[in-house]
Amino acid sequence: MKYITQTAVIFCLILLAGCSIFPAANNQKTHYYDLTQPPRITLHQPLEVLPFVTTSGDRFRMAARIGKSEIAGDDFHKWILPPGSLLTKYLRLAFRDTPETHLQSEEDPMTLTGELLTFEISGEYAELGVRYHLNYKKKQLDKTILLREKLAEETPAGFAAAMSKTAEKFAGIVATDANRLSQTISKKK
Repeated sequence: MKYITQTAVIFCLILLAGCSIFPAANNQKTHYYDLTQPPRITLHQPLEVLPFVTTSGDRFRMAARIGKSEIAGDDFHKWILPPGSLLTKYLRLAFRDTPETHLQSEEDPMTLTGELLTFEISGEYAELGVRYHLNYKKKQLDKTILLREKLAEETPAGFAAAMSKTAEKFAGIVATDANRLSQTISKKK
């Protein structure tokens, strides 16, 4: 009986010592970020935004380029959606219909789709790289662009704000291209 008591006491002492050696668990909250709400952009022709594909493997995590070929993902600062879905949502809201325009229907609507090549921090900049395709009445415009916006502050919220500005720039470029494409088609008629 004496051995059992001594063994139990030694076991408890080892357990208590072991717990005091290891540091306390770091229970950090995960923060989620979204792009800002875009201003509405009016086009000559309604635009249907199809889903953009994301080629990055980080999915929801915010990504930062370290050096030339290393990218680090942040497990505690994430996007609310994968980057391709974020850009799709942003563009759908930018080119949203009004109650009057959604009643108009097109047999062959103008469509926009693409692939996100980069959606990350690189140095002091947010970078958005996109390969996109505008299609209208059997005509297609394909472009690949890289947009950069300087971070106002080097924080996840600063990254989200800068990425919102690059998305707004991208929407403006798409609007210009879409209006040119629709005017090119209408001049040929």
